[in-house]
Amino acid sequence: MRGLLILLLISFSASSQALEDPLDVLSITAQLEPTYAAKMIKGKVVVSFEVTTPVDSVGLDAYNVLSLSSQTQGAQVKHQEGKVWLFGPFQPGTIYERGFTYSMAPKKAMYFDRGIIWTQGQGMESAHWLPSRNDTRDKIIFNLCVKGQTPLRVISNGVLEVTQGMGRQDSCFVMEHPMSSYLLALVIGPFERQTQTTTSGVVIENYHRPQDSLYAAVTYRYSSEILGFLEKEIGYGYPWSNYKQVPIVDFLYAGMENTACTLFDQHFMRAAYYEDALGYFEINAHEMAHQWFGNLVTKAHDQDQWLHEGFATFYSWQAIRHILGPEQYQKELYTAAQELISGQSRQALQPLISDQGTSLDYYTKGAWALVQLQQLIGVEAFVESIKSFVHQYAYGSVTTSDFINVVARQSPVDLSAWENDWLRSSALPVDQIQRTLGGFPILAEYMALQQQRGLPLAQKAARFNERYNEGVVLWQEEIVYQWTQAIEGIDQKRLSTLLASEDHRLLIVLLNHYDQWGPQDLDGLVRQTQSSNMIVAMWAMWRLCNHFSQDKAIWLRQTDRQTRVQQQPEFRLLWLYLSANGQQPEEVHKTIEVALHGFMAPEYGHRIRSEAFSYFDLIGFKKSSATLAYLLDGSTHHYWRFREQCRANLVRWASQEDLTDLFRQHEGRWPQAVMDFVNRTYPDWIKTP
Repeated sequence: MRGLLILLLISFSASSQALEDPLDVLSITAQLEPTYAAKMIKGKVVVSFEVTTPVDSVGLDAYNVLSLSSQTQGAQVKHQEGKVWLFGPFQPGTIYERGFTYSMAPKKAMYFDRGIIWTQGQGMESAHWLPSRNDTRDKIIFNLCVKGQTPLRVISNGVLEVTQGMGRQDSCFVMEHPMSSYLLALVIGPFERQTQTTTSGVVIENYHRPQDSLYAAVTYRYSSEILGFLEKEIGYGYPWSNYKQVPIVDFLYAGMENTACTLFDQHFMRAAYYEDALGYFEINAHEMAHQWFGNLVTKAHDQDQWLHEGFATFYSWQAIRHILGPEQYQKELYTAAQELISGQSRQALQPLISDQGTSLDYYTKGAWALVQLQQLIGVEAFVESIKSFVHQYAYGSVTTSDFINVVARQSPVDLSAWENDWLRSSALPVDQIQRTLGGFPILAEYMALQQQRGLPLAQKAARFNERYNEGVVLWQEEIVYQWTQAIEGIDQKRLSTLLASEDHRLLIVLLNHYDQWGPQDLDGLVRQTQSSNMIVAMWAMWRLCNHFSQDKAIWLRQTDRQTRVQQQPEFRLLWLYLSANGQQPEEVHKTIEVALHGFMAPEYGHRIRSEAFSYFDLIGFKKSSATLAYLLDGSTHHYWRFREQCRANLVRWASQEDLTDLFRQHEGRWPQAVMDFVNRTYPDWIKTP
């Protein structure tokens, strides 16, 4: 192992940016024991490192440390100012090892929720649960061992090696190559696993909760094909030992590309099944592409963030082109272009080389910059540039200048205008985007069809019929929209054909813009799509109850049981709202209120809870101690968007009425997190001794 570490250090140093301090960590081996009930973690760590200049001490980042003890004879350790300090002296040219035990109470980055322990490093820092390095340029080999968690499953980066001993089963994960600390992942929970193997032999482990087995096949069906495509398109084999995907309820982002272990929001499993079978495709491809761009080749500075997100977005678009076809690919480009143009009009764009950008810059503008670069230098030179870039900087860190230099070696084309227009200017080169879009046949015709808006239907009927029958959904969506806006309306035969369509995209256009509905049409849509596309079914239910209010009560009674037994809380919430939105006996309103409270409870994900709060306000129910309890729980939630929404609701409620008595009804039973929050924001609610 010692010789291997020296070899790795030599091979990586030529392709890595210099570290800001003299510490260069080579490996961290840790035996971990997280405790769900106590929401803490303890462990034993052995760190192997070098220094680049003589120093008396080096520090690992570490927060909320409860205890610390050296395990290396004669060596001191100390926790101070957010670091675990290891004392020397240390000299260059020697590999040192230091061991210590520790315990931590993570305030973030490690979460204990719904019987599952999971982590999020990027933006949160893994040093909240494992002493490590926040510097992305310090690439480290991590080997984590988690003490027996049977019968729960332990999931992490690397290859699992189960060890037996002391009456327990430990889960040890071995990594072959180094990575940045923010890409560490650890999940412990009751997950089931399915596996796929790519044509190149990469094993993909797809996880799901036992109750979500129905969704797994649809969610993960493209995974093997996407990974195989990316290997060929990038020109560099998959750089890690295996690949895992784990859904997490109330995850902080859509997805997170931890090395060989992507975590993503569990919502996308249900969405893939009930809303859009392609709903997870782009996230899947994006996080997989990060295994090369971000994990294998890592930004040196925050201003180079687009080298991660722009590249991952670009290659997710390429996967869409290859697997789903040119129409879906061109639609992605068009949609992204409209978002950028809108951002330009709001003056919301930044230069790509910037640490002040947003997702619109790093993801969308970054991907479009690569589209334009590919057009500028040609596909062959672009492919060779990417291949050389990844090979040269594998397992290292890079800057944007490094990338430009690689491209310049592969192509004689002057890159200065592209660099200025796309990387260094906040202005968007809209003319370049429009020319690119117009060069795609499907988009060119789509934009030509848009120019037909406002013309009488008779003048465009022949062209519409011809284009509609060609089966390009993007064209069909525009044509259906214009049919709904025509004075002549949609003839019954054409409407019947559309209603019988299994393409939810056309049905959504129809439900958004058509007004001449018959009750039997909408009722049929609800029944036809409730188990296949929840978005269409909910739209149809909304339209049915609002267009034919005289029959609403009858129809809702008929569908009561159906919405109860279907495992679709979004659908049931809408049913409850529609049922309450009208004259109802007091006992019926009370039943609806109790049902809404059930959906506010912590066992549901933040999306469902958020909808329940919104419907509660729309109906105008009186606040109760139970409602306040759920809202205060949400106000301390780990997912920041939901937390901020709950706090905004709380501010509004507190401005409308005094909530002190409702709060004091639960006195002595509030969790400490809620008491801390109330003490900071509404101290008058708390009784003084």
